[in-house]
Amino acid sequence: MKKYLSKIPTPLYLLFITVLAYGIYIPWFGFYGDDWSYIWYQHLLGFGGAGDFAAYDRPFSALYYNIVIALLGESVLPYQIFVLFLRWLSGVLLWLVLKQVWKNHPVEIFWTSTLFLIFPGFGQQPIAVEYILHFMVLDLFLLSLWGMNKSINSQKKKYLWLTAVSMLFSSSVFAIEYFFGLEVLRPIFIWMKLAENRLGWKQRLKKTVLYWLPYLAVILLFCFWRIFIFKFPTYGPGLLTEIRLHPVPALAGLLVRVAGDFKTILLDSWQAILRRPQNDLMLVYLSILAGSLVAGSLFYFTFLKKEDQLLRQRTETWQQSWSLQAILIGLLSMLAAGIPFWVTGIPLEAKFPWDRTSLPFMLGACLIMTAILKWVLHPRFYPVGLCCLVSLTLGWHLMNAEVYREEWDHLKSFYWQLTWRAPGLEPGTVIMSDQIPLYKISDSGMTAPLNWTYAPDYHDRSLPYKVFDLDIRLDGNNVGLEKLEKGVPVTHDFRTLFFTSDTDHALVFLDKRESCLHILSPLDANVEGLPNKVLRTLPLSNLDLIVTNPARAAVPPSAVFGSEPQHNWCYFYQKADLARQQKEWGTVMEMWNQSQVGSWETKDLFELIPFIEGAAHQKDFELAENLSVRVSQNIDLRNRLCESWNQISASGDLSSEVEKILSIRRKIDCNPSE
Repeated sequence: MKKYLSKIPTPLYLLFITVLAYGIYIPWFGFYGDDWSYIWYQHLLGFGGAGDFAAYDRPFSALYYNIVIALLGESVLPYQIFVLFLRWLSGVLLWLVLKQVWKNHPVEIFWTSTLFLIFPGFGQQPIAVEYILHFMVLDLFLLSLWGMNKSINSQKKKYLWLTAVSMLFSSSVFAIEYFFGLEVLRPIFIWMKLAENRLGWKQRLKKTVLYWLPYLAVILLFCFWRIFIFKFPTYGPGLLTEIRLHPVPALAGLLVRVAGDFKTILLDSWQAILRRPQNDLMLVYLSILAGSLVAGSLFYFTFLKKEDQLLRQRTETWQQSWSLQAILIGLLSMLAAGIPFWVTGIPLEAKFPWDRTSLPFMLGACLIMTAILKWVLHPRFYPVGLCCLVSLTLGWHLMNAEVYREEWDHLKSFYWQLTWRAPGLEPGTVIMSDQIPLYKISDSGMTAPLNWTYAPDYHDRSLPYKVFDLDIRLDGNNVGLEKLEKGVPVTHDFRTLFFTSDTDHALVFLDKRESCLHILSPLDANVEGLPNKVLRTLPLSNLDLIVTNPARAAVPPSAVFGSEPQHNWCYFYQKADLARQQKEWGTVMEMWNQSQVGSWETKDLFELIPFIEGAAHQKDFELAENLSVRVSQNIDLRNRLCESWNQISASGDLSSEVEKILSIRRKIDCNPSE
């Protein structure tokens, strides 16, 4: 049993680390980023739809997405589990590859693989559908390295089939170019592997080239296809043009960019783990730190201590030799990894969304970190130091996961509130806002669930609904609104889907984390403090686009959003606002009464205005006055409140209540004319 266990503890430990880093919040994650587009394209167009979206800039990735999404369906959980498995597999495969070239350094290899799994420079693991491609290609690349190393010194038949399979795996670079630069590791690993044969350097060099040639052919074929056939549909090789036109400034700028990116990967990424969590996360954070420290220590003393003792018996030169090799290979790996991004000008940052470009840098960065700690820490403290580093990194992933959980909760709340307020929408409607508090999804991503919710059985490339983020669609490079005038055509294409409408079909909303969703009308221009672009577009907002009694009320797709949540304050507010639009004042007051039964309270006094109007029209002036006094305390809402009372005063059914209305208007300082 002990012999059997000794062969599997590292993969199991890596699985434990992977689950701690990425698995705890899986039940509370959703779809983010381009996840929505992949899933919805498949829903909209059937099998091959996801590939249709992916093929726009990466045609070979279509094969991966079509198969995976056809198998996993439209629910969130299968994708989260699958990408978790792929992430764990990447750590195990790296461990196996490094064991082939550094047989005598199991401790360093173990820690490098562990850090590789949880590298804090990349925080987009919860965007599961999108990054399935990245981690599948990374795993296939590592498998090709493993197969290549395995083929060296093998018999001819075994060598041929191992090489053929490894070449097939290496061709995954056609699907996504992220890991193209890591191909620099192949000849290095072949050279190191051939050290076992004790060959002269000339013969060793010759064999290295011969073993490398099949994979070099794959890469050269990829380069030819990418540069001369498929070319550059999105990001072009701007650096090459700059070097040709202005060589000295361009090369100087490149050096600055390389230095900055190295700082981002080697320093900024690791500094992030020192950030403390919010108080409500502190207990879980401390538990993860303590649990990972204990688990790492137990693993070390159970399985690695003997190997570590052997390493201690070596001379300092041996230790420095591995560290020096690791640092040099790590630096070379990072230099090569940056080529696709530096040539095309794609940025690298330690925060969303450009932390995604850190993926190919992870291997080199973790080799360097492990080597540096090996150099600076005493052998007794080396495992303890790395356990602490791993624990803090796991704590950072916990805080990062909480951000994604909150984002998903808010996105679900947004669409449920939208359907409560707008049971149906006229085709051609474009809903728009600014400063939308959703940071892991764009307006193109939000368009997918909007159409899925309001046109679930629609299967055409011409979309009936669109979301516009005014931050980028108004006065920006990605213009969607040319003029803020009625009757102006609105067209916007997203890859192979199209939207055509006009500004008469605009509906403006305001979404704040601390409030309910607000569907705004031109009357709301009296509210102070609205975002400037929201204020500018308010004259276009047309509440008549809301179908108040559709044949089938819109419901967010249950496969993704689950069942309808408990009815809270925002439910009663949305239903009251809908009833106000229909002048169904009895329903408005019914919503108020139900909200009071549950003792629900608003955090935004703006949300009391429908109930003020409802109470006044139902002649409950005591409630209307009490609520108006509350709202009037917020100076930003004073003008909007007075506008509501203007509407109430103008209502013919309240002509007998003029004195009561005037009294309330005086009390809230609306200055009515006598």
